[in-house]
Amino acid sequence: MKTKNYLFYTCLFFGGLLSAQEDQTVKATKMGEGAFMSYVITESGGNYTYAGINKEVYTFSFKPYQGDFKEIVVKEAEKTSTDSYYPDEEAFPATYVWGRLNTETCMRGWDYIERNKEKRMVILDEWVYILEKWESKDKYRIQKCFKKGELSGFKLTKKAFGAAKEMESAKHKETLQKYLDEAFKKQAELLPAWNANNKAKIDKQQAAKDRYRFTIDSVNGKYWTSDEGKRGENSA
Repeated sequence: MKTKNYLFYTCLFFGGLLSAQEDQTVKATKMGEGAFMSYVITESGGNYTYAGINKEVYTFSFKPYQGDFKEIVVKEAEKTSTDSYYPDEEAFPATYVWGRLNTETCMRGWDYIERNKEKRMVILDEWVYILEKWESKDKYRIQKCFKKGELSGFKLTKKAFGAAKEMESAKHKETLQKYLDEAFKKQAELLPAWNANNKAKIDKQQAAKDRYRFTIDSVNGKYWTSDEGKRGENSA
């Protein structure tokens, strides 16, 4: 009996360890594309309350990005606009960050992505989270919560009635925080070596960022020195 218990807890330990070491690209691949249900979650003063399921269905799709990584595209129901998320660090993506690929003529060939690091996505085994007001792995707010699948009619109504209890059982904040703690620890371990081995890539990314800032500053500078810009400045 002791041997069986030892094996059982050993499997649990290594299973948890392996799970924690899965980065967000691996998690996304395992989760897969498709339709996702949006559960109702509300935050106040750091506390979360849960209700039903929103009727709008979201679609998650993947596009190749930088070789083995992904651009995760999220579309809500019938809306034409989409949100895209990209890995926070290629060494070990602990989160995916909201971003917009800049396609202006002046930036073609630079593959520059303008990122909003305050908005992120985290995929776990069953749930997908959109986080907002991100300051660090310890300070953020869960904005949206998704589960893969699509229901309608009576099945959706029945599922929605039990959604609050399902959300409570999931222990979202605790489970999410545990993953983030372990993932960012792993990222910090791998990042120095990755940076050292990818200096040319980092320099190219910095050059693209510098070109983007220069372009923006140039456009702004031309505007404020124009007659229209001067009129706007004087009337402010």
